[in-house]
Amino acid sequence: MPAASTAAGASTGSGSVIIPYRHQVCGADELPAGYRLLLQPVTGAGNPLICKHICQAAGLGTESGQVEGTRAKLNRLAERGWLRKMPNGSFAPPS
Repeated sequence: MPAASTAAGASTGSGSVIIPYRHQVCGADELPAGYRLLLQPVTGAGNPLICKHICQAAGLGTESGQVEGTRAKLNRLAERGWLRKMPNGSFAPPS
């Protein structure tokens, strides 16, 4: 596994992208563009959003395969402190 000092958005060599923990970087500008695109609707909303609504707001497809891929990215953002995953599965900005 790459060291924590690897630059945000850098490739691990296996084709995956490293998403930094929120406390490791100065701001969302250091996230890859695709992840920033998903972060914007959630941080701009006044309430938690479900994945399908985030896809719509980001201009992505809402077919089940695309929504599930987006959900995986949103979960990764939540695991790293960029979002909060609510008990009902929706996503909200960090507190």
